[in-house]
Amino acid sequence: MLVNLIIMSIENIELLKKEVEKVYGRKILSSSDCQYLTNDIYEQTGFKISVNTLRRLYNLMKSKYQPSLFTLDLLSKYCSFSSYSDFISPRIETKIYSDSNLETRLLNLLIFLFKDMHTQGVNEATYTRFIHEVINNLAPWPGVVDRFQREIAKTQNGQNIYYEHFINIDELNKVYGKGLHYYIREKQTDEARLFGHSLLCLNSWLTMNKDGVKRHCSQVTSCTITEETVDKVIQARIFATKLFAADVEGSEVKTIINQARKYYSLRKISEFRNKTYQSFEYVLSEALILIKEYDEALFYIDETIEKEKRYVFSQDFELKQLESIYLFKAIALANKGELKKSKEVLDSITTSNFYFLSKQFNLILYLSLKQRFKNSDALQYQIDYCIKETGFKRLIFNHEPDY
Repeated sequence: MLVNLIIMSIENIELLKKEVEKVYGRKILSSSDCQYLTNDIYEQTGFKISVNTLRRLYNLMKSKYQPSLFTLDLLSKYCSFSSYSDFISPRIETKIYSDSNLETRLLNLLIFLFKDMHTQGVNEATYTRFIHEVINNLAPWPGVVDRFQREIAKTQNGQNIYYEHFINIDELNKVYGKGLHYYIREKQTDEARLFGHSLLCLNSWLTMNKDGVKRHCSQVTSCTITEETVDKVIQARIFATKLFAADVEGSEVKTIINQARKYYSLRKISEFRNKTYQSFEYVLSEALILIKEYDEALFYIDETIEKEKRYVFSQDFELKQLESIYLFKAIALANKGELKKSKEVLDSITTSNFYFLSKQFNLILYLSLKQRFKNSDALQYQIDYCIKETGFKRLIFNHEPDY
């Protein structure tokens, strides 16, 4: 009984209201604020909350009752907690202020580094290693991650480097995906909107969230930016988003494929983008492999491999991209019945070379193809683990082994 009173205490509900305002980015003072907030909650969680519920919560409408546990759970999820109990648990237990103080100091240091560190470019080895270490070591600090992403989304370094350069595919369904909402809100450009929603659409496709695919595709297609002015890799993501939406609707994808090919042939994109490890060909081949358009995927895969022959890829992110490209080729060949060639390509792949922010995603594809050649309980255990970690349920395959 005492615990229930603490859980539903006015103090804890007020703390949650303040946390919601922090995530939202401003105070909730009017009915229009509640309308915008309910839209943002739906955008980030996929669940709806009524405007009147928020009006009652923020004392803009009279109410005789406390908010329901469902409402408190949903608002807690909006704030990156698993539930309301997760939000208030540190407040039921004795607060360890030294840990809280340490988290605050760590957060301030990271924000300072992103705001004030000057770099010659995102490919500078020292800075790249620094970001690598930051991303890899934030996991033990769940109290820091969300605040860190929220704050650096306001900085130029955070937007250009953390969000745009270090695309964290493995965390799309977790912290990085949450952070993309902050990035979109803060940067407020058409390209940022296209970039963010296209990645969130990919996440929705991978997690089998049909409504999310349609919602984010709608955001992408409603942008009025032209093909002539948009970054070429973002244009590839626009095509990929349309492919995912057509796939979940069961619609014809040929028109989209032809539009992408026409765009590519007119520009004949010959260089990798310096801003991210991904290229136009990479983004298209990945999307086409996922929706099982293997012949068209092989066109972009072979284009990338031809580039490899023409010049040496010196940057680490270019080499990591190639490892994934060869994985895509092995998958395409296997599904076209060219099993011997597929196995040769698969055997040439070194999994330790997969890019560190899409390693689990690539491992699911790699191990699933291995499983196709020889069924193994050990392989299946690894696949299941990676799917559980990422939430990418769409990548569950049930293959009979090909001998």
